[in-house]
Amino acid sequence: MDYLSEHIIVLSLTVFYTLGCLYIGYYFRKKAASDVEGYYIAKRSIPGWVVSLAFFSTSASTNTYIGQAGISFKYGLSWAWMGLIWAIFCVISWQLLGPRMRLHTARLKSFTIPDYFHLRYKSSLAQSIRILSAVVILFATIWYMAGIAKGCAHVLESVM
Repeated sequence: MDYLSEHIIVLSLTVFYTLGCLYIGYYFRKKAASDVEGYYIAKRSIPGWVVSLAFFSTSASTNTYIGQAGISFKYGLSWAWMGLIWAIFCVISWQLLGPRMRLHTARLKSFTIPDYFHLRYKSSLAQSIRILSAVVILFATIWYMAGIAKGCAHVLESVM
């Protein structure tokens, strides 16, 4: 069998997914934000269920499905409990920190966590805290994306 006939389903799904993403982008291009507030936080008009779906889709990545499963297999049930602990702390943060953070960010008109720290703490260190938080987010994102890229490479390796 040649490559195309072996992988026709995966290739078809990839093509349809890409075309679907392009169509959605084309369809909603007129509704795109024209200012910073609209771009970052959709003018604070996103319903909670959309935020929860976005959170789930962000956390449902190769880190979750490959990394957590692999580490759970390697270390056993003790590591598998991390999923439950993670879920509990997510609910706690949504219920305790989320509403309060929402009020503070609306009052301060901040769009990002570094903006929030800068506007919340009016001191000589405010700019330093803002830069430090941006650097922490940047490095955490780089490591997270590296894990996702590695997971995607493992998936593609097993498919191809």
